[in-house]
Amino acid sequence: LDFIFDTSGSMHVPRLDASIELMVVIIEGMKVAIQRLRDEQLIGGAYGDQEPLRVGATVYSDKPQRVTKLTEPLNDEKEIKIVDECSKVGGGTDETAAVEEVHEGMKLGAPNVIKIITLLTDGDGNKEGIRPIIQQVEQDDQVVFLVVGIAADEKVAQDIVESYLQPLQKDKESTNVFGIAATDLKQVMPGVLEFLKAQVKKRSNWRN
Repeated sequence: LDFIFDTSGSMHVPRLDASIELMVVIIEGMKVAIQRLRDEQLIGGAYGDQEPLRVGATVYSDKPQRVTKLTEPLNDEKEIKIVDECSKVGGGTDETAAVEEVHEGMKLGAPNVIKIITLLTDGDGNKEGIRPIIQQVEQDDQVVFLVVGIAADEKVAQDIVESYLQPLQKDKESTNVFGIAATDLKQVMPGVLEFLKAQVKKRSNWRN
């Protein structure tokens, strides 16, 4: 599970705080969900004694910065580091390098691992530059990519999401790229968490 945080100037403190809170809720919820899946023996054999949940984080404004790697153990110290670094507001906005780097890094991982990238953004980015990257993410079909579009207005939030989904070539049932529009991140937390749990369960069944 790799998070990409928009920390540009337009992502003022309330949005960043809400994004970080959403990340924490997702991590804790995924811990519970994965344990339940292991209890039901829906995952386990292919993972052996490996850590069942790995978390990484990258922030970007005008360029990406890797905060933590997926290979680093998930503990309180790591979560505190992610929260601290993701709380720092930067300058301009260009998400292309961040998405490309995180996606390429995940592609190199083990093929029997469920890989999820979650991008949290207010949409002030490089819309033309991101198009071919999102198309490549869909074509490779190696990860689940979820963009959470954040805005005060519902239509603006939906437009942010559509800017990522519009380049897609597969239908909704076949694609691995999804979007959720959010005017209040606290309200969408349950939906995001349920979506991610469903993806874990769906893809774990494919691998068994």
